[in-house]
Amino acid sequence: MPGSAARQGYLTITADQPVIPLVLFGRADRVGDIAAILPQPVPTVSAPPPGVTPPVSTAPLDFGVVTVGQSRDLGVVVRNTGTVTLTIRSLTISNPRFSLVSPAAPFTVAVGATQQVTVRFAPTAAGPESGTLTLASDDPALPAVAVPLTGSGSHAPPAGAPRIEASPAAVGFGAIAPAGQTTQPLTIRNTGAAPLTITAVAIAAPEFQLIGVVVPLTIQPQSSASWTLRFSAAAVGSYSSALVVTSNDPANPTLRVPLSGTAAGVEQAPRIRLSESTIDFGGVKVGDTSDRTITISNTGNTPLVVESIRSDNGRFTLPASTSFTLPVGTLFDLRVVFRPSSAGPQTGVILIQSNDPTSPTRLTVSGAGQ
Repeated sequence: MPGSAARQGYLTITADQPVIPLVLFGRADRVGDIAAILPQPVPTVSAPPPGVTPPVSTAPLDFGVVTVGQSRDLGVVVRNTGTVTLTIRSLTISNPRFSLVSPAAPFTVAVGATQQVTVRFAPTAAGPESGTLTLASDDPALPAVAVPLTGSGSHAPPAGAPRIEASPAAVGFGAIAPAGQTTQPLTIRNTGAAPLTITAVAIAAPEFQLIGVVVPLTIQPQSSASWTLRFSAAAVGSYSSALVVTSNDPANPTLRVPLSGTAAGVEQAPRIRLSESTIDFGGVKVGDTSDRTITISNTGNTPLVVESIRSDNGRFTLPASTSFTLPVGTLFDLRVVFRPSSAGPQTGVILIQSNDPTSPTRLTVSGAGQ
């Protein structure tokens, strides 16, 4: 309005932006001085897309067996997968047997960078211990991450006693193709001052085997034995078990070594298929014969070996040759003959033994003498 004095001021808007919660607009009497409310970049420790290593592993941090009065340190890696600096505000541990070594909170992690958090386990008594490491941050999607902590305290062995150790403490075989196999080494050490006698070894799952180890066996002080473990699996899936070693170590008489492996990909196996699962010859005059032919095919991806074909009823007979090999995608015509020796119904089962994992295969046959 003419004669009026120019007025100016600011409008403050409270917004939900995670980095700049207050956005200030410019003076209303100047063009081009208006600030826009734009989404702001944020730090994140939330899980990345599938197939990418998580920024903080939430798998248990297992310290294994630690002698009372001693300690063991392990680390958790924090990764910033966001677009601005990540601030870890606090680190808390729920059990005093576990303690934080480094770094002290708060601390920051640059974009794309990592920071190891070191935790110490120092048992004061024999037995299992567990706790939780909680990391609090300014990640708006995942402000707190909990990492389980586990370990077990054991009494020191008496002077002059044997002491068993396994290296590695757990054996992972990775992935194999179905019906394949792989091996991994395992070293058993005696770090004590007396001979270590191993009296038994056992693995519950048949997919894992300890090769060539005969017990009892003795390992002298400050010596070791090299073993070989094998993993094989016929079907796709994840497998786990443990090697259990029984010895005269007074502090750890039963040593458990976790085992894990995966069979992945297309299963390699033959597959038998019959064109018919039953044959009905109907009525046949006594003394006469009737024959039918069915087709056996291999629909798998390795050769099919038919070891034997047998009939449990002599009225139903087969050719003399009943063992053969079918390459992938090939066929075999099987002739079955029915010769009744008396009037009345007859039934039987023809059993086909092969290297198909589902073997034996059954073919039901029937007919009647007239």
